[in-house]
Amino acid sequence: MKRSRPRFTARTSCACGRLPGFEPQLKKTGPGPMQARLPLFCLALILNSFAVADEPETLSFFASAQLLSDYRFFGSSSSDGKPALQGSLHVEQEAGWYAGVFTSTVDFDDGNRTRYEFDTYAGRRLYLGDWTVSGELLYLAYDERHPGPTWDYWLGTVAVRHYFDEQGGERWLDLAVSHTEEGSFASGRQTELKLEGATELPRAFRLTGNVGYGFHQESADRFYWGLGLERDWRQLTFGLWWVGSDQSRAQCFDTDWCDEAFLGSILLRSW
Repeated sequence: MKRSRPRFTARTSCACGRLPGFEPQLKKTGPGPMQARLPLFCLALILNSFAVADEPETLSFFASAQLLSDYRFFGSSSSDGKPALQGSLHVEQEAGWYAGVFTSTVDFDDGNRTRYEFDTYAGRRLYLGDWTVSGELLYLAYDERHPGPTWDYWLGTVAVRHYFDEQGGERWLDLAVSHTEEGSFASGRQTELKLEGATELPRAFRLTGNVGYGFHQESADRFYWGLGLERDWRQLTFGLWWVGSDQSRAQCFDTDWCDEAFLGSILLRSW
């Protein structure tokens, strides 16, 4: 199989990840990258391990910036229904290890005036023919100034993906399980199941979609979904999404953050 172009896809839920955030999707016949997010000191250790390997490994770097009409995460807005600006830097090693950083503007309408999210991640992905198995660890950090419990938390994800196009196309289906033992502000255990897929359409369009279900210890469980249409043009990717969840406004902090809505995105990428 030939390797397809890496790309960052908008997330309507978290892998964990963000909605929509950045998630590198790469495919090749040998070992490849895998995604996850760790604190910066762990990121430094991983990059240092690349340098001290017995044989030099080729490192690939990918950078991107994205403007979104709304930043949804696990079926809920992280930007108070307003536009968000995001950026990402991703590095990968031929042996399958990878690491990176992701940042986004946010608005939780909280008393701490939280405005920025900064995530670090690292991990590995194994390629088994048309299948990939990946695991990741993500640390989500925010700029709030609050003693005690905060928005920050860890999230781990294991995913299995199948590619249907042996020529390296965009037809794939992914099943991911994400879990944290302690969510934001000591909200307890949370587990997210997400099924996501994509397929190519005529005239360089791409159809993407996902459904997810969240099991939350301290709040109502949540079902959410997204259906999107994307198109690449040179270094840009344009996206239009229809997203929603089964949460009422009373279950969503008395806001419209979980309502059905159309979302738009423009992504500028380095590849």
